[in-house]
Amino acid sequence: MACRKAGMATSLGPMLHSFEPRKVNMSRHPAHGRFRSAHPPRFIRRSPPLATHLLVAGGVAIGAGWAGHAYAQHAASAPATQPGAAAARSYDIPAGPLNAVLMRFLAESGVLLSGSTELAQGKNSSGVQGIFTPEAALAALLAGTGLQAVPDARGRYLLRPAPGGAEAPTVSTLEAVTVTAQAARADGLPEAYAGGQVARGGRVGLLGNMDFMDTPFNQTSYTAELMENQQAQMIADVLVGDPSVRDSGRKYGQASNAFFIRGLPFSTADASFNGLRGIFPMYRQPVEALERIEVLKGPNALLNSMGGSIAGDINLVPKRAADEPLTRLTTGYMSDSQINTHLDVGRRFGEDNAWGIRVNAVYRNGDTPIDQQGGHLGMGAVALDYRGERLRLSLDLLHQKARLRNISPFSFSFATADIPDAPRSSNAVLLGGEAEHEESSAAFRAEYDFSDAVSAYVAAGHLRQRSDVVTTQIANVMPNGDYRGTLASDAYGMDNTNIQVGTQIRFATGPVQHKLALTADRFHQRNLQRSGGRSISGPTVSGNIYEPTTGRLPAQLRTGTWGDLSTVDRQSVAVADTLSFMEDRLNVIAGVRKQYVEQEVLTTGVDYKDDALTPMVGLVVKPLSDLSLYANYIEGLLQGSVVNDPTSPDNGTVFPPYKTRQYEVGVKKDFGDFATTISLFEIKQPSQIVDPATREYSRDGKQRNRGIEWNVFGQLTPRLSMMGGVSYIDAKLTNTAGGTNNGNRAPGVPKLQANLGLDWAVPGVPGLTVGGRVIRTGNAYLDAANTQQVSGWTRFDLGARYTTRIAGKAVTFRGNVENVFNKDYWIAVNGGAVMSSPRTFMLSASVDF
Repeated sequence: MACRKAGMATSLGPMLHSFEPRKVNMSRHPAHGRFRSAHPPRFIRRSPPLATHLLVAGGVAIGAGWAGHAYAQHAASAPATQPGAAAARSYDIPAGPLNAVLMRFLAESGVLLSGSTELAQGKNSSGVQGIFTPEAALAALLAGTGLQAVPDARGRYLLRPAPGGAEAPTVSTLEAVTVTAQAARADGLPEAYAGGQVARGGRVGLLGNMDFMDTPFNQTSYTAELMENQQAQMIADVLVGDPSVRDSGRKYGQASNAFFIRGLPFSTADASFNGLRGIFPMYRQPVEALERIEVLKGPNALLNSMGGSIAGDINLVPKRAADEPLTRLTTGYMSDSQINTHLDVGRRFGEDNAWGIRVNAVYRNGDTPIDQQGGHLGMGAVALDYRGERLRLSLDLLHQKARLRNISPFSFSFATADIPDAPRSSNAVLLGGEAEHEESSAAFRAEYDFSDAVSAYVAAGHLRQRSDVVTTQIANVMPNGDYRGTLASDAYGMDNTNIQVGTQIRFATGPVQHKLALTADRFHQRNLQRSGGRSISGPTVSGNIYEPTTGRLPAQLRTGTWGDLSTVDRQSVAVADTLSFMEDRLNVIAGVRKQYVEQEVLTTGVDYKDDALTPMVGLVVKPLSDLSLYANYIEGLLQGSVVNDPTSPDNGTVFPPYKTRQYEVGVKKDFGDFATTISLFEIKQPSQIVDPATREYSRDGKQRNRGIEWNVFGQLTPRLSMMGGVSYIDAKLTNTAGGTNNGNRAPGVPKLQANLGLDWAVPGVPGLTVGGRVIRTGNAYLDAANTQQVSGWTRFDLGARYTTRIAGKAVTFRGNVENVFNKDYWIAVNGGAVMSSPRTFMLSASVDF
């Protein structure tokens, strides 16, 4: 039985009935490569039938990579096999990432291979087809990678750089022990799961990186490999594959993106960048500089502090330089005539490759699939890092500038319950809108291990954002498509600063292991507008949604100097303890955050301060090592609103922060190369309502989202990868103004959302992979009265990629088609709808120099 990449036992030699535990250094950079699981490695007995035997070399990531795919029949007690005497056999292993190819080869051959998985990181293999001895097969699949597999006298192999390459890691053999630990990489991130589309875990706020089987939440971490294969340009392109997430904006033509997570709105302004909220560009958030996109579903105030959204958290993890040099150029085309260029360069240097630099540069220019729409975007990102024995440092710098002409309307509102058919997806409808954005981000992080049990960190980040936009607004659409529309000049800016400090302490009280996390943070936001006001509307024009109409610009565009509009200051302190019982079979996480918030609206003089406590408790029970049962209670915190209604006696009243409460239970099963999770949740969210008779405002509005989520991911077979799931949400309005809409479905929330994606490595054609995806979203209401409804929709996507070598260089060709059948449909949002995106063709070629 192949050992699992994480959370499973790996036997390093014959099984012993008794031995003394001892600490094992698993990395050339112990502080950085140290196991980051909630507890130190455990040395436990396993029955011989489950044993998996392999040679341990210095730098081997135990249980974290291809080394774990050796088979039990190679116990140390078995007779040694000389390399030259090994029998030949037939192989048909397709081309792909070197780590994945090695996993497949070890599973089929039973060969014992040791070495660092970092050596294979970022490399591609042409695979191996034909009849080979193990030594010849290894030579074939390693051809052109700069690596070689060196046999020893006992028939085992060591992976190391080929002559002329970097110095091979020092080899040392340890006595037989069994180690259980979370998978780890040189950059500290959890390893990718089988199939390479998602990772085994991700950052869970102040708790740090956790394996998905140890987390009492529903979290998915999407990998850079998935982003590359989908030819994603922004995070919305990636999250469309998550059944619990839906984009509430149009892919092309919107000034920014927003999402619904578990039926609740999430703004891109609240996304985190390496754990710091609110400092990543909010416009069309580029993915080329990202290693992971981590999505945590549900409220998370204890984990990530207070934000402007309570639906969940999206954490964006920057790329880091790997040990192997990387120079990759990608050029691409997207319909209608957009040309894309992306350069990705990574290098490490210094003693033990302690210093690293990763540079990503992107330029896009041309027309989009929407008629008469086009623009350009330039982005540059630099990531510097240092990984020492105990100290780790990183600095991320990113700047982007973009301009888009003829942007699509943000949403459509309708005059009657008779909703007209959606127009052609390629129709811009109202011409004349445009958006110009310039954004700069910087993030610094330092971590230091005082000992194996105590570590501390400090992090700081800043975002400077300026936008000049001419928005398109369409209202009162009639059943025949007629509407009244306007163009409005809008200018807004934002200066955000986020600072965090924290520590993690491990200790034991009797048989109970503790991981104590303490943190404090401060977030300051300065909102700006152009002098003379923020928004100016132009004359109203008449049009029809089925024919493009040119709008009329305002007499005066929003220009002038930037000035302050409002400020927000949020500070908090938090503590959480992870208690582990019975050798990690029972974990309890409990914590609380004290949040302080202050807001000042400079134009009106409104100022308020408030504070709140947000507790959380989570439970993970593991009756089996590959089965987790979990539950959580956690709260979300949303900044209180200010009443701005001159007709109300409450005008100017400031409401305290809103608390959202979530109850969740679930089960997770890891089959080794395939995993599935089921979550049941209930979220109760308050809101502001007004009494229609007295015009008095209150916080008595309530919405209850109750649902179930089923997710699957991994490899069904060595050639077939799968990712998908189903989300069913019963979202009800439980307390509305005057009780008029009590019991109605919440607007903008479909009951059913489902996704299924498959990737298949084609037999007989080395390097060729084809795939497809289907996305289904059910019908939804647009208004609280449930009088306006849009139908459900289904979208089909196709893709293919081919990996080969040309002139000794690794080359990958990719082709994707989104919305294959060019379906036109409405996408429901709260209070209106947006248009679907048209059929889109994408082609690209990546070359590693």
